Amino acid sequence: MAAPSPAPGAASPVVLAEGDTVECKEAWTDKALRDLCAFANTRGGTLYVGVRDDGAVVGTAADDAQQRLVANLCDTKLHLTPTVAVEEHAGHRVLAVVVRPAARLVRLDGRYYKRVGTASIEMADEEVGARLIAQAGRTWDALPAEATLDADVDAEAVRAFVRRAAGRANPRLPAGMRDTDPLDVVLGNLDLLAPDGRPTNAALLLFGRRPQRHVRAAVVRMAVFRTNDDFTAYPDAGGTVFEQIDATLRQLEAAAPPTMVVGAGGGERAERVPYPPAALREAVTNAVVHRDYLRAGGDVEVKLFPDRLVIANPGGLLPGVTLASLREAPHRSERRNPLVAAALFMDYRVERYGTGTTRIIRACREAGLPDPEFAADADAFTVTLRRAVPAAERWAGAGLTARQLAALDFLAAAGPAGRLTNAEYQARFGVSKATASRELETLTRAGALRKAGTRGVGVHYVLADTAPAAL
Repeated sequence: MAAPSPAPGAASPVVLAEGDTVECKEAWTDKALRDLCAFANTRGGTLYVGVRDDGAVVGTAADDAQQRLVANLCDTKLHLTPTVAVEEHAGHRVLAVVVRPAARLVRLDGRYYKRVGTASIEMADEEVGARLIAQAGRTWDALPAEATLDADVDAEAVRAFVRRAAGRANPRLPAGMRDTDPLDVVLGNLDLLAPDGRPTNAALLLFGRRPQRHVRAAVVRMAVFRTNDDFTAYPDAGGTVFEQIDATLRQLEAAAPPTMVVGAGGGERAERVPYPPAALREAVTNAVVHRDYLRAGGDVEVKLFPDRLVIANPGGLLPGVTLASLREAPHRSERRNPLVAAALFMDYRVERYGTGTTRIIRACREAGLPDPEFAADADAFTVTLRRAVPAAERWAGAGLTARQLAALDFLAAAGPAGRLTNAEYQARFGVSKATASRELETLTRAGALRKAGTRGVGVHYVLADTAPAAL
């Protein structure tokens, strides 16, 4: 049933709502052009004239003159051809101006806008640059750097890379490459030379003598936090991307040394690192390779807290990749810096098939840690790894004995496959069957263990959680 017409001078009920593809204007003003510009640079959208921003329909002339005015302004100011139509809402005539996502970046009076929620905001210079580069069918790492081969590229570093990559059991180098070839030939075969003969940005990041002279933000910053405001900063990891990755991993190894885990019974001791090396390598490498180098003020950040490790790089997820898809193997692989990624692929540091994040997940699970957490917004991508908490720390105040705590640590150290039978508990701790049964039952009632298996010898105990809890 159609809504009744409002009384003269009264606003109609709310029927429209602003959002990332809808903007409402009570009357046409030139400010509406900013919203249409933002729609064109984002997902497209509809601007309604004759609707207040709270969604109340008040109507507008919506006559031929107004339609021509809007169409002409869009043409002359934005170089867009929108669809301009008259609609009726709540008994009022409303002008609906529809723009589609533009194939090129649209600007208004020298400024670029995008739509974020219900707001049309000006795009940052870095984002404009990235969009313009993409519009030209190129990536930042393929652009020529303000540098020369002789002065800025380390020829020996290039040759060492070729020797290292060629020495692999299954080399991934382009066919026929030799480390004795002239430098420009080698870089050309690696697609690291611009058409004018200058090294590309990727060439400087991979083999530059001093990459940070040209890309100041190409560093990894690391700090160890005791509390949120009590921390120790480490020296920035600079140099080439290879050096940044290696230096960061060394710093993490020094800052998070292995701990000794006492096995059940007190006779077994084993080293356990807080975070699996495979997960650290993947997370750090991905951050350095996939970061947005156009973000002049943004470094890769590594923050080590007592309970977690956070690795963040500038630049959100690329189109076609979602947080959910990162947990699928393999998932769609999009590369912000494909030339840098290609070189690290040849060096066996990354893969091309969307498996990096799933390898981080697998490494954490095999180490008995919680699954990694992935987060992303328009500005950054973040990986958070959480450590396993010692049983004595987690179950403090629960009244458990030293034997029971040692048993929990033993199972946690064993990872997802960890299990303990009554007989093994007796042997490890030198206790009777009755004592073992009583203490295992206490752990089960406390929620620390779960009883599994069939009756008799098949009965065993596993940690109640899929992985040890984190602080």
